[in-house]
Amino acid sequence: MKIKLLGIFILALSIAFCSGQAPSQKKPLTNADVLQMVKAGLAEGVIVAAIQSNPANYDTSPTALIDLNKQGVSAKVQEAILAAQKPAPPSARESAGAAMVPSLNRVFLLDGTERKEMKQNKGDLDTFAAPFFVKIFIKFEGRNADFRVTNRSPVFEVSLPGNWVASEHVKLVKPDVQKERRELPVQGAAGPGVPIKPDKKANVALAYEEVRKESAAGVETAVIRIKPLKPLQTGEYVLTVDQTYYCFGVDGVK
Repeated sequence: MKIKLLGIFILALSIAFCSGQAPSQKKPLTNADVLQMVKAGLAEGVIVAAIQSNPANYDTSPTALIDLNKQGVSAKVQEAILAAQKPAPPSARESAGAAMVPSLNRVFLLDGTERKEMKQNKGDLDTFAAPFFVKIFIKFEGRNADFRVTNRSPVFEVSLPGNWVASEHVKLVKPDVQKERRELPVQGAAGPGVPIKPDKKANVALAYEEVRKESAAGVETAVIRIKPLKPLQTGEYVLTVDQTYYCFGVDGVK
């Protein structure tokens, strides 16, 4: 017991020392560091705080998450790891280019003579873990999207970088509607080497038409119109443009 308490004290002291260092000197935490804290018996809140206050270098692959789950890492700690392991921010050049072309990442719904801009929705990365099973998904709060349409053959207009292939970056997907939220599966695993992939049947077949090219400050964009090949059924949908999300629902027939 004394040895365990001594180990916990040394580990806590090490974390406190790292937290007191200058940001540039902090060593990124890894899966091994989290496992060490869990096995030392640190409280869940302490581990989450350490994850949130230190740089991240975690392995968040399905296999790694399953291993963390098997070794007793709680779902809350796993969620903190996923939240900390964010994609690298865009370079200054990429940010400047996006600022010069304000129409990028904007989606418009064309309905006859009407042209409505759609609001971008925040999707939160979440995970569900159980023995030998893990699922990673994007969640949207509420069973129904705020943006509603009655046209079963909507047309969307979006501006993309001129060198992008629209069909690779723009998808229309039917989310899994749960009791209090909608989910877009990202990836998962039912065991080592048994990946779970998003259901292809949830993807809606689309037609893509390039309307025109635009250029601003040397940055070329392509204006693309997108529409489903078949009329949509009533229900919930998510238009994904690269890593941005536009949720809407179809309420009736038109």
